[in-house]
Amino acid sequence: MKNNIYILLFSVNITCCTWKNNDRIQSQKKIENQFEDTFISVRPCTSINNKLLMKELIDSAILQGDSKAYNKVASYYLLEDMGKDFFYYAFTMANKYKNEEAAYHVYKILVYEISDEPKIALNLMDTKTKYFALYYLLKSYEMGYESAKYQVDEVFGKNNTIPKSSEYLKKLSVE
Repeated sequence: MKNNIYILLFSVNITCCTWKNNDRIQSQKKIENQFEDTFISVRPCTSINNKLLMKELIDSAILQGDSKAYNKVASYYLLEDMGKDFFYYAFTMANKYKNEEAAYHVYKILVYEISDEPKIALNLMDTKTKYFALYYLLKSYEMGYESAKYQVDEVFGKNNTIPKSSEYLKKLSVE
């Protein structure tokens, strides 16, 4: 009888551990699927399938204004620190489709190629490039992009008057 109880307890323990392990595996798979739905794999696009997928996403973003496709492409390029290669797509999305995130990416690519400190980068830029970067930062801010709001506070100060993006566009045309 005592042996039967030990066998029963042992069986229950193994079953519970198996269930927990299966639940953990299912939870991990769910997270991985959500990640794959949101981002392209961070591995370089060397396989033909990844290159084709990337081309389809870029075409969908640039030709049709697909924000989700743009976000996937942006995630890949920016996580891989390939902002220079991505600049054209961000610039096109910002101008053609008035995409607030893309406008912020234009600013970010210009600034962070110089320094991780925006104020330092802006001070190192020539005047026109600085105005160009600030124009896109303020455009993104005016469209309500959250990261741009934080960056505007950092660049212009929290209690200072924030200029309009059009002011920097005018400065670009004057110089």
